[in-house]
Amino acid sequence: MRITAAFAIALLPAAGILDHTGAQESLRRPRHTYSIVAVDSATGAIGVAVQSHWFSVGGTVAWAEPGVGAVATQSFIDPAYGSRAGGMEYPTLFTTVGNYAFPRGLKLQESTTIHEFVHQYFHHMIATNEFEEAWLDEGFTSYAEAKISADVYGPDGDMIDLFGIKINNWSYTRAPVVDVGDYDKIARFSWDYYSSGIAATNEYYKPALMLKTLENYLGEETWQTILRTYYERWRFKHPQAQDFIDVAGEVSGQDLNWFFDQALYGKDVIDYRVTRVRATKIKDAEGYDYTLTPLEDDESEKTDVGDTADSVSDTLLAVADDSTADTNVTDSTDVEAEKDWYENDVWVRRVRGFTFPVTVEIVFDDGETIRETWDGQEVFKKYRYTRQAKVVSATVDPERLIPLDVNYTNNSRRVKPAAGLPAYKWGSRWMIWLQDLLSTFTFFI
Repeated sequence: MRITAAFAIALLPAAGILDHTGAQESLRRPRHTYSIVAVDSATGAIGVAVQSHWFSVGGTVAWAEPGVGAVATQSFIDPAYGSRAGGMEYPTLFTTVGNYAFPRGLKLQESTTIHEFVHQYFHHMIATNEFEEAWLDEGFTSYAEAKISADVYGPDGDMIDLFGIKINNWSYTRAPVVDVGDYDKIARFSWDYYSSGIAATNEYYKPALMLKTLENYLGEETWQTILRTYYERWRFKHPQAQDFIDVAGEVSGQDLNWFFDQALYGKDVIDYRVTRVRATKIKDAEGYDYTLTPLEDDESEKTDVGDTADSVSDTLLAVADDSTADTNVTDSTDVEAEKDWYENDVWVRRVRGFTFPVTVEIVFDDGETIRETWDGQEVFKKYRYTRQAKVVSATVDPERLIPLDVNYTNNSRRVKPAAGLPAYKWGSRWMIWLQDLLSTFTFFI
């Protein structure tokens, strides 16, 4: 079990915390746990072992020497029902939430436990000002929570997995941003927000999506180096937002102010939309070509033309009479010429003010796929392809690498809408749920 010295993003998946047989049941009981954090002097990697009276997860770290690095003792408490206590972080202590009635598919307790544990790094080791720049701890922690949840429980259903409904942590994080993400900016004192709901959106959820969007833009390797450098440079100190921005720019070698000016200091959000996907058949040319020079009215010209025409006719007749001619041979160029040509138009529009580079994927009916990169600086972008194939669909951000995009439903468009597929999908799913429900009632018969 190893992690880099960045912080706890890789910590829980690597240690196996909350991913142990029986851990789900033991999490429903109060307990006192302790964790030993040690550093490998040879590699600088951090290891962690967690044990408790009720259960043991993770396992020992054979190569780590206790006492080398930090040794932390912490209480991990499941508050009593009705105590009005919930998930809360303190240095070396945090409380979580839970209830005996929680179904296994509702991972609220697990996500809360992950969230509060990561607070030991943000803002306890990297001691930011939670009142003036709350996003530097809650935003980073929410980002780490969603990332760890996906690593431990899988990207689908790592928050809710009940009755065939699967909701992951990133979708849960996006929900308030989709609703009120443009009400205010992230960079604001906690007490100055319009309401507590707007404050939570801009302290927890929107910063998490901002960090994930930047991670996807820069790449995993560069992003991990940024986090590691930020941690090593500012642990046990008091960094501010500009300090993280400086580290991100330094490590990536890019001026990222264009991004933070919009995502952190502005209140706008990202929304790209495919507005048109059309294939138009190109008709054969009709009419007269007025650039041709008309024949002069003299006998010599008329004769030459006639002769030329006759000679052409004679040549064609000669070929037809030639017994050696293979009338079954078809030139490939003739086949290509017989295919229809189409003008394929794809229009993409930036609906909101936040400009961000985006990938546009265009699929044709011959199986070919084209990918374009648009910087998003203009309000719209038009693509036209003239070819012997028809466009089928177009999609903005096909891998969904921009979680700050607040409307995924307008990211794609087809020439022929697949109107029946959603109804078929959900109809089938509801039938399965009904079958499961009826099977459950048979228990009482």
